[in-house]
Amino acid sequence: MSPGVARSDGFTLIELLVVVVMAGVLGATILQLFRVQSGVFRSENRTVEVDQNVRSAIDLMLRELRNAGMKDPLRTYADPPGIAVADSNNLRFKMDFHSTDDPEGGPDGDVQDGNEDIQYSHTISDSTLRRRTRGTAGDSGAQPMAEFVTRVRFTYFDAAGDTLASPVTGAALANIRRISVSVSGAASGVQATTLESNVSPRNLAY
Repeated sequence: MSPGVARSDGFTLIELLVVVVMAGVLGATILQLFRVQSGVFRSENRTVEVDQNVRSAIDLMLRELRNAGMKDPLRTYADPPGIAVADSNNLRFKMDFHSTDDPEGGPDGDVQDGNEDIQYSHTISDSTLRRRTRGTAGDSGAQPMAEFVTRVRFTYFDAAGDTLASPVTGAALANIRRISVSVSGAASGVQATTLESNVSPRNLAY
């Protein structure tokens, strides 16, 4: 047997250092991939949230606006149903479709019952669309109905389809026959979403 130094089992210091470096590189890569995937997941969730907020807001407004101006034509109103405020980002309308004492009884001659006097307003500073109701039950104040709303635009048209200059005021309010509602939403790192639709409140025609 030739004389020499026998090598003991195990790794040399250089081999251990190589393993540590490779493990560190692999760990850093995995961590970066995890961060990217987490960011994508959060972004997708925020996109869905913004889209749902915009969609639910415009659906509610269209549903309520269809009843704007609803009334009993045989009654005389001290505060008549119809459009009360018509601005580009502020809309108030009134209707008479039930009595607080008899919700199934139809119009009762006023616009003071629940959800008969409604106002939508948008404040760019806090990206919030708000809904306000007034009546005998009190004033709800401007309550948030949708967040992440960056823009709300109401456009008003007369019976001939011509655009009415905003704000529509005074006697011109009675000329409104169709309303275009556009709602945009966005959040940090999320592409803007815009939905637009039209509603023709059938009760405004008489």
